[in-house]
Amino acid sequence: MPESRMDGICATTTLEPPAEPSAPAPYRWRWIALWVLLAAEAMDMPDALVANVAAPSIRADLGGGASMTQWLGAAYALAMAVGLITGGRLGDIMGRKRCS
Repeated sequence: MPESRMDGICATTTLEPPAEPSAPAPYRWRWIALWVLLAAEAMDMPDALVANVAAPSIRADLGGGASMTQWLGAAYALAMAVGLITGGRLGDIMGRKRCS
């Protein structure tokens, strides 16, 4: 222990900030993944538009009424929701694994 002291602190002592825990490296492809998701979401709108535009032709070919057009829209929305929920759950289960 050195003999020179100033106000109770050793003169050779350096004050260093405490070491921060090492944070994991950010996901490398996060911006590309964001743009892919945004593009997929944007493609949902024209897809629904195409289904609505084609609905009168489908109704005429199948010989249905106005209620058939409503059922067609509801079935399309239901199929889209089932795919979205299933894809989200599969992404949670089998998604990106963190290295240890």
